[in-house]
Amino acid sequence: MARIMTTRLCPNLAAFVILMLAFGLSSKMSDEVRRGKLVGTMTRFTYLFAFGTWLGIQFWATFIAGATMYFNMARHSFGQLQSKLFPKYFLAGSYLSVLSLTSYILMHPMDVWEGRHKIQRAVRDCREKRTCRKHLIRKNKISKDLCSSTMQMTSMFGQKVFCCVLALIIASFSENIKLLFRDGLFNRTFQLYIHSLSISSWIGTQAWVIFVAGITMYFNMPRHVFGHIQSKLWPIYFKLGTTLTVIALLTNKAVLGLKEKKTPMEELQFASGLLVSLLCGVLNCFVFEPNATRLWMDRFAFEKERGFGNEIGPIKDKDLLSNQKYKALTHAFAKYHGMSSLATVFSFIGGLVHLWYLTCHLIT
Repeated sequence: MARIMTTRLCPNLAAFVILMLAFGLSSKMSDEVRRGKLVGTMTRFTYLFAFGTWLGIQFWATFIAGATMYFNMARHSFGQLQSKLFPKYFLAGSYLSVLSLTSYILMHPMDVWEGRHKIQRAVRDCREKRTCRKHLIRKNKISKDLCSSTMQMTSMFGQKVFCCVLALIIASFSENIKLLFRDGLFNRTFQLYIHSLSISSWIGTQAWVIFVAGITMYFNMPRHVFGHIQSKLWPIYFKLGTTLTVIALLTNKAVLGLKEKKTPMEELQFASGLLVSLLCGVLNCFVFEPNATRLWMDRFAFEKERGFGNEIGPIKDKDLLSNQKYKALTHAFAKYHGMSSLATVFSFIGGLVHLWYLTCHLIT
């Protein structure tokens, strides 16, 4: 029953997101249609969405979720879960990379690329395809290799590789940074970079957690292990979202300065998606999530006293489900969890609405 509900919920949720997006962007899309630029704007939006979403997924999975699960789960449980998540992770990365590369080519035909641009895109495309192929081959292999590779990623060697990559990036852009300093454009360019990075990271994180990671974990982990990990991840998730949204709001002026001066109402409209996302994030961070987690732990304690908790997915025992105290706990939890889920969806919609406005202002 839970699997049927999930398969029905995901399309309905996607349809709801699309409907709310269409409502929120209807006036802006009408302007683009009237000016005959809707196709070009949609291409730019697709590029920014695909590229930013993959960036956000990597940020969440690499620096937060992976480390949190590694240090809060048993080794074999962690390895088994990662064997389910990694193939989807790299498959999503490959699809999003191809999508961003395709939309980039549509915006910038290859015959006008410089040599260095061709090399960068070719290396990136080959890297994503190779990584995806390697992990798809190993997707059913739960072995020592996965645990040992995880240990290597979290070792000093991984930190050294990260530092080397960071130094290489800085060296690659050093000449451009000098030019920006010389022309007095560094501060605004840096703010634009931080703005794009923050909103992209948050949208990608939400897309991964809502549509992939949460569902995969729920149907592949014992109930209480899943609840324990979620009680660690959700506070970080909502605090991260609130922080990234605040950063995007603080750097919003740099984006507005790219085009003609806006009226206060137009500035408010441009920031409306961020404001909705921030409001939902604050409610989740300080109201919905703490109460939902508390009630969730109360339910788990009640289940554990009666010998439940190692099941995967929902409990089907009729005696437990008919217990009045358990029903009261379930009802209270469902109320806060439902409000939290609704706020999460609206936060995601707000981010996508802002991404549309960002596309119209930032990418030409």
